[in-house]
Amino acid sequence: CYLLAYCGQETFKAVAPIAGLTMEWMPQEFKRTRKIPLFEIHGTNDKVSEWTGDLQNKGGWGAYIAVPDAVEYWVRRNGCRKELVETLPLKGDGAHQVITHKFVGKKNAPQVWLYEVVDGVHSWFNEDMDTAGEIWKFFSMYLVSSRYIPYLYTLNILLIRPTKKVLFTVAMLMGLCLTAYAQKEPI
Repeated sequence: CYLLAYCGQETFKAVAPIAGLTMEWMPQEFKRTRKIPLFEIHGTNDKVSEWTGDLQNKGGWGAYIAVPDAVEYWVRRNGCRKELVETLPLKGDGAHQVITHKFVGKKNAPQVWLYEVVDGVHSWFNEDMDTAGEIWKFFSMYLVSSRYIPYLYTLNILLIRPTKKVLFTVAMLMGLCLTAYAQKEPI
């Protein structure tokens, strides 16, 4: 989803990477990106796409920047001036604490949200929050009509069980990029 945001495409109204990466070359190559609402959910103990980034490419994905730096790019790009920080209620025993960082600007300006899952690993975070519900809250701010709400559940199933034959899948809902799924190697 970060690449979709950077390349300035006009298809998606908003993007929501789950444990997403911003490759080191993206902010350098795409200088004229358009403003776009962005919502990142990421665990601070993710060993696949590390919260702190991997500028030395130890993981083999290519060099990528830290999550807070990736989000800060979009905070600046979208003209967000204020950060609202809250903690979600714990979902249950064994759930991780989720700290929400919501960056806002002028009225109707694209917002940037970062949900920091403390000690969370590389996952969809359903054990820590209502992930689909939180994404829907974000996306619904950018919809013209609410008539598409039933399609959220169908889309959620696609994300949890992506096809093994596809190396790259983008889940899309009415022009909103919910997430992009990529496999390191074909299964």
